Amino acid sequence: MYFNCKKLEIKFYSLISLFVRLFTCLSFRVLGGMVFLLSAFQVNAQETLVVGQVFNKFDRTPLESVSISFKGSTIHTQTNEDGYFLIRNEGKESVLVFSLIGFKKEEIRLKPGESVGIEVLLEEQENILNEILVRPGVNPAHDLMRKVRENRKTNNIRINLKSNEQSVVLLSKNDSRWQNNRLFQQFKSGNLSENDSVLLVPLYMEESVYNQTDKSKHQISRNTYNTSETAQNTISTLLNGLNTDINFYNNSISILGKNMISPLANIGRTYYRYYLIDSVQTNFGKEYLLNFRSKNTKNLAFNGELRIDSGSYALTYISAELPRQANLNFIHNLQISQSFDKIESYWIPNTEKSAWNMTYDLLKEADSKLPELMISKKTVFSPDENLICRLDSFAVTNYSEQEIEAKMAQMQQSPLYKTASYLADVMLTGYFRVGKFDIGQIVNIVRLTDVEGFRAALPLRTNERLWKNFMLGGHAAYGLRDKEIKYSAFSQWRLPISQTNIVVGVKYLDDYRRIDYDYNNFLWREDPMATGDEDFSSTILQLKSQNRMSKRKEITAFLQNDWTDDIESKWIFRDVTYFANELLPLEQNSTTEFSSLNDRNFSFTTRFSFGERVLDKHFQRLYLKSYKPVIYVTADGGQFHFGDKKGTYGRLNGTFLQNGQFTLGEWRLMLEGGKIFGNVPYPLLKFVQGREGGVYNRYEFSLMKNREYIANTYATLFSEVILNGVLLNNIPVIKHLNLREIASFKMAYGTLSAEHSALMNIPAPSEKFTLPYSEVSVGICNLLGFGSIQSIWRLTDLAKPNIQKWGIKFNIMVTF
Repeated sequence: MYFNCKKLEIKFYSLISLFVRLFTCLSFRVLGGMVFLLSAFQVNAQETLVVGQVFNKFDRTPLESVSISFKGSTIHTQTNEDGYFLIRNEGKESVLVFSLIGFKKEEIRLKPGESVGIEVLLEEQENILNEILVRPGVNPAHDLMRKVRENRKTNNIRINLKSNEQSVVLLSKNDSRWQNNRLFQQFKSGNLSENDSVLLVPLYMEESVYNQTDKSKHQISRNTYNTSETAQNTISTLLNGLNTDINFYNNSISILGKNMISPLANIGRTYYRYYLIDSVQTNFGKEYLLNFRSKNTKNLAFNGELRIDSGSYALTYISAELPRQANLNFIHNLQISQSFDKIESYWIPNTEKSAWNMTYDLLKEADSKLPELMISKKTVFSPDENLICRLDSFAVTNYSEQEIEAKMAQMQQSPLYKTASYLADVMLTGYFRVGKFDIGQIVNIVRLTDVEGFRAALPLRTNERLWKNFMLGGHAAYGLRDKEIKYSAFSQWRLPISQTNIVVGVKYLDDYRRIDYDYNNFLWREDPMATGDEDFSSTILQLKSQNRMSKRKEITAFLQNDWTDDIESKWIFRDVTYFANELLPLEQNSTTEFSSLNDRNFSFTTRFSFGERVLDKHFQRLYLKSYKPVIYVTADGGQFHFGDKKGTYGRLNGTFLQNGQFTLGEWRLMLEGGKIFGNVPYPLLKFVQGREGGVYNRYEFSLMKNREYIANTYATLFSEVILNGVLLNNIPVIKHLNLREIASFKMAYGTLSAEHSALMNIPAPSEKFTLPYSEVSVGICNLLGFGSIQSIWRLTDLAKPNIQKWGIKFNIMVTF
């Protein structure tokens, strides 16, 4: 085995650098202003130097972005996220001014030429307008927000709207000018100068038209212009997180799979401070202007302003920006603004703008700036179904539609773009593209098992560059321990029938599979990197050789059809021969042994989804994340024989999958149930999948032994909840790590008829359930931006010998 020493050295030093920067970051926050005080020794004799920290006088929380200046001069600075600041002045000005929206201005007089360290307390400001009657000591902004919430249902009007959405993704060039945050502020507002606009290279543009109601959003048309296929597939998955309806009247706003707490939420006062700033007269009457600020910059809550109609208490305008310190990965400077128009007696959406940039900070060196993705989006709403807006600038950029198209065409010819597209395609599909062939799935190239030892394989298939509607493929593998060649071959053909997607295929396989491999477990279809079998991720990545393997020979033929956009079905014929070994003994009454078991079956599976977006790449379908249910229903039946024994059987199986969100986080749920009809040998029964050792898997039982339970009637439940740092965001020092809470509960139960063991002995450790199995876990995730660690407890069947009652499991989990 050969290693690239240079790459290993780079990765090693990158890892060391990461931990050094992490330690430095924590040390700075613990020591606070000490770093600033040390710089005082370098002050000139004529210079005034002030270092310190600014707090909220009410609860002594550090205040970020406080403006600090010397009165009568242009010298100014701002506090950082922990409230620290440092300011110098060589002039004679002696009054230091502290100001922040929502707080009373504070002035401190200093002696010119001295160096001091100070602590400043700012008092929240509550404007009392003459037209609002409030009780003494009551914040009038709270009273206004209460009335806004009371009228949310009446004012949340989005019936029969048509919307035109324009989105553009640009790549920022590596240039020191981006260190100036002014450039991004100009980008968000669409006012980037001509000289600075050369720093942006367009990668993707999309324009879509939707019909919207209070409960649905239906796409009428979509145009991605001359965007390359790879950019469409990869960036579409990213923008899918921004495809939801942003509605501040809801308790939370779903963006990029994370729930942001709306300023109008029922629990708004827990997360926000509100300030009544002013009242203004408009053409439609009086409006109140309020500012809101997140109480904790780590929470997914915004800073911004909103306007309220004094008569209806409806939103007329809102601008919200997420603090850069928020517990969110990769995304920075997220800003959303919405304006509303009054039609008859209702305020309906008129325009919506959003902008943000994306980086991966963990890979960023301290002395360099990585290129960033800059995303801008604009939506124009109209109650007139015939109105489609065309704007001079596309998606609030400085470019016209034609200019972006021309720049994209030029960019797609560059070596950098081609290399990035190639790597993105690998991560999206799990295959390496080599000319007219694809190598993969990449997780199948190497694995480690007890029976094969270290195994290397060459999985190969043709791609659309060779044949658009036909594919040939297969694999060849060799194990260093068993010294045998394993192989497979397959072909697929898409029928040339217009307006349909019918695919037929055949496959032959002679290889090892997991003993508990489930041919009807279609979860692997939801993840392009999953196989349902032993692979690189379940063996080498876990530094473990797996022993649950048996030899198989399989002949498969199938037909797949899409009935509608949300319903697809697959008919499958299988002829599978199981070969006996030590882990898969085929015995009867401990006296008769069989060398093999043959099973011929026919199955019919239908997948139901609800408005789910998919990407089709050649013969591979990629499902984009959805918050609506996905349901699999399978019915199959067949005939088995071993020795002189024959029999028939039937089976029904159903799986329910759903990801969901709530105000403080997200949840995942999977339910599975099934029943086998007839008397069958144990390899055809249901093995409830356990995973003793290794990493955490949300759809396997972490403390259950491999093949511990077996059943002919069964039901399983997997549930998981991830919070947005509800508790960890409030712990000093720890909050800067952006950790999040995670918990899970899993349960399984089933029954097993004695007739099955009479037909063929069921080997240990497999046995029937005596009571429901359950386990629970709690832990933290988003460690260093990608890891999770959980403490897991087994709750039932604790009297069994040689079981693990408690354990610690790790997992890689990359999310926004």
